[in-house]
Amino acid sequence: MQKSTNKLGKKIRERRQANQLSIRALAKFAGVSPSYISSIESGRNSTTGRAPEPSLRVLRGIAGTLDIALDDLVNLSDGQPAGGCSSAHEHLLLYSVADQQYDLTDILDKLSDRGVDRWVYISDPRNPSATQTPQTSDGRVYSWCWPFGAAPYPDEFLVPSLIRDALRQQLRLCGDGVKSEKIGLIIGDCSAVMRWMVNPETEIEYETKWPQDVDDVFEELFGHPPLVNVCVYQHADLEAIASRIDVLDAVIRLIQTHSDVIVIEEGGQLSSGAGAIQRILLSLRPPDMSSRSWNSLIKAAAPSLSAPA
Repeated sequence: MQKSTNKLGKKIRERRQANQLSIRALAKFAGVSPSYISSIESGRNSTTGRAPEPSLRVLRGIAGTLDIALDDLVNLSDGQPAGGCSSAHEHLLLYSVADQQYDLTDILDKLSDRGVDRWVYISDPRNPSATQTPQTSDGRVYSWCWPFGAAPYPDEFLVPSLIRDALRQQLRLCGDGVKSEKIGLIIGDCSAVMRWMVNPETEIEYETKWPQDVDDVFEELFGHPPLVNVCVYQHADLEAIASRIDVLDAVIRLIQTHSDVIVIEEGGQLSSGAGAIQRILLSLRPPDMSSRSWNSLIKAAAPSLSAPA
């Protein structure tokens, strides 16, 4: 891997210099940190001591900036971007339409087919079992919560950069063991944050930037992005703030900014894909539209609601 990564770094460095771009400029255009560009070009992450394994999202950003064929960069990185994902990232929307709130550690086995070795789980602070002190469950789940009134939510105004910084600080405590593991990240407090904050729309808007922030933090600390990045929303939370946001618009934007959608039904049952999207939209029927008309509309619309390429 080291040899291939050096070839990748040499190709990127040569093309960057030919285009008279600084490392900082390439990083800005490609949507990553300057230090990560440096680690790719040198073939060594200064934090981990290993060659970085850039995700397809990162390679696509670099290729587009330097006008290089994406396939060329993929082949130079052993033909398989980090995480083995065929998309730019596994950014999943986990949407609960169930009346009760589930501890997500109870359903992790149902998501285990994605090849995750260890889950990093930021739980909903309203969950009775949530704790601010990081805990591990049989070595497979590293979990904690961010209580309201403390970082990254010191007050009722949401600031995305505080979330990114808190994630970086917390991940530093995970230890060296996770550097060689396939990690899955679950943010279980998304809709809880919306319900508490005075600017809930900011949470929806941040979903367009969140995957990049997550990848940058993981690549900086561990040399690779997470295998999967899961954002959790409770339908009941969105309904509770319907006077402050357009719930239907917010949900459609969530669907479009995630690479896949998974719905939690009553009893903890999961569904995904177009069927899951239909299930979510069924719960959002406008009061002035008949069930029959709404059902026909969402049946036609659900297959086209997918994450942008």
